[in-house]
Amino acid sequence: MMKKISHYIEKFKKGLLINRLMKIYSLLIILFFGMLSVILAIFIYINDTQIAMNELDIRVSEMAEDVTNKNIETSRIMEMLFFEGENYQNMMNYMTQTKTEYFSDILDTWHQGQRIDFASEQLKSMLYTYPDVSSIDIVVNDLNYFLRADERQPYGQRIEGNPVFRNKAYLVRSIKNPDSGQVIGTLYVNFKPNRKENNLEHDEVYSTIVAEKSGRILSQNIAKGNPLLSNIVKQDDANGLAEQVIKERYFYRYIEDSNMYSVVLLAKHNFYLSMAKKIGSFILMNLSISLALLILLKKVFIRYSKNVNNINQEIHAVIAGDWQARIDTKGMELELLEISEAINQMLEYINQSFDEIYTLEIKQRDAHMRALQSQINPHFLYNTLEYIRMYAVSCEQDELADVVYAFAALLRNNINQEKTTTLKKELDFCEKYAFLYQIRYPDRIAYHVTIEKDCQDIVIPKFIIQPLVENYFVHGIDYTRINNVISIKSFSKDNQVIILIRDNGSGIPPEKLTEIQQNLQCDQEMRQESIGLKNIYLRLQNYFNNQVSFDITSKEKCGTGIEIKIPKEVIKR
Repeated sequence: MMKKISHYIEKFKKGLLINRLMKIYSLLIILFFGMLSVILAIFIYINDTQIAMNELDIRVSEMAEDVTNKNIETSRIMEMLFFEGENYQNMMNYMTQTKTEYFSDILDTWHQGQRIDFASEQLKSMLYTYPDVSSIDIVVNDLNYFLRADERQPYGQRIEGNPVFRNKAYLVRSIKNPDSGQVIGTLYVNFKPNRKENNLEHDEVYSTIVAEKSGRILSQNIAKGNPLLSNIVKQDDANGLAEQVIKERYFYRYIEDSNMYSVVLLAKHNFYLSMAKKIGSFILMNLSISLALLILLKKVFIRYSKNVNNINQEIHAVIAGDWQARIDTKGMELELLEISEAINQMLEYINQSFDEIYTLEIKQRDAHMRALQSQINPHFLYNTLEYIRMYAVSCEQDELADVVYAFAALLRNNINQEKTTTLKKELDFCEKYAFLYQIRYPDRIAYHVTIEKDCQDIVIPKFIIQPLVENYFVHGIDYTRINNVISIKSFSKDNQVIILIRDNGSGIPPEKLTEIQQNLQCDQEMRQESIGLKNIYLRLQNYFNNQVSFDITSKEKCGTGIEIKIPKEVIKR
């Protein structure tokens, strides 16, 4: 089992990430709609059960109310016709006498000063008073006929035999002699089916029973698909209702009223079948929606995956060395289109760079070859200068020997390809440079170079101080004077190394000095004569992490001073 799970996990990890996402999203959709179906099924069960129970309560209450009303009407009819002795005797005379005899007795009663209504009028009045009564049947023992009053014969009609009822919705009362209490007959009050009962006859869900406790069913409606209800009513049971049978097969509600009861039943089989159909329809709808989403998701992801595979294949082709490979952007959209176009542009740029690098490499090889060829001339020049210096020494021309030595040293330093030097070497180079100018103008130029011992090994970019000295000899010196002086000092102070270059030359005009100072702090291009200063400033800042202070002070006709301050924590040795 674990091996199968591991196999599925490894299989899941293979392939593109987009395919894994599609599987994850598909699983999430299935889980979501599965959980939604379960939640809906639970909700439908709870809701439908509650609705069914409420409906049972409503229906049984309505039925009980209707039965109560019929009982009351029946009791009132019984009271009006037979409760008092005069009414009882009046109705018995109407039942047993001929019409002539009955009318003669009524007239005699009227002559005696007693007021009594015709029994026929009383029957008619009962039918009009209670319009839901369809007929009133009076049966007297030992008579072979009964009296019926209905809509066709509201005054009553004698009918041979016993009453037969098409509708079972009738109530019965025993007729007793008011004097002796002996039962002498039976009163049947037959009721019309009301609108609710008509509706119940067509009910396909709920079954209803109205019955006496003796077992006689007054009315019943059997819902479609329900089993017969005959085994629910017990003919000889004191309670009249087989509750055990009901509990097994039905949800039910019932109400007892004197000697009658009303029952509303809902077959569990039909209820659960209806609920299953409803839940099934929701599940089928969820399955349809989830299937549609899965199909749509698959189409989107297959298209997306195809584009990603296309990008992946072209990238692998480039890795394999095919630098002419390009991604086909046809059919791509949004981020994949942007990525593909960016990759294609990058490949174009790389190919162009390859061409430029190849061309530059050829040029570098040519330059290297020329450099190798030119190395012959410097060596020849060094040897020649050394021969001249030694010859001057042998001829006791020490000054000439010093000039040749200084010039050779300058030449070697210029040709050397090193990018950095020590502060001592840089100042020695500046000193030889000033010496050559002094030899040329022996009575007009003086220089002074000093460096503290702990500053000698500091590493700085090459050609940082020499261009500043050169600026003095090119732009600041006045060769008509005999007191031209330049001073170069390096010393430590307040945890900083300070390089100070001062001269007494012509100085810089204030407006130009301001321009130079502003240009050193911004990215604008400087004029040609200031490019050297900007280059020195940028090289110092780049080498010492933008922590160098570079200050220029000048006064016209009085000279210029440049002070460079380097924090010791950024100094390299």
